[in-house]
Amino acid sequence: MGTRGPGIVTLAILRAIQSGRRYGADIMEATALGGGTVYKTLGRLERRGWVEGAWEDPAVAEAGKRPRRRFYDLTPEGEAAAAEALRRVVELTGQPSTA
Repeated sequence: MGTRGPGIVTLAILRAIQSGRRYGADIMEATALGGGTVYKTLGRLERRGWVEGAWEDPAVAEAGKRPRRRFYDLTPEGEAAAAEALRRVVELTGQPSTA
């Protein structure tokens, strides 16, 4: 990600989470990205401090008769990174944001 800023995959994931707390499969659906890409990127974004992940309460998953979900939220740094990346895309493409 260096000086160029986040790539399109990172931006897509940040934008998906920017609309509200999401879990992995939900992010995959929102971005049309595969699980390997999404989870690898989420791990990198967590290490970078742009997203925070938290496991849901086991009782909630049990009540839904499904595995626990790990939910992701943007940190203030992630919000800033998403805003800056979107600004750059708009600047480069000359297209207005659809946000």
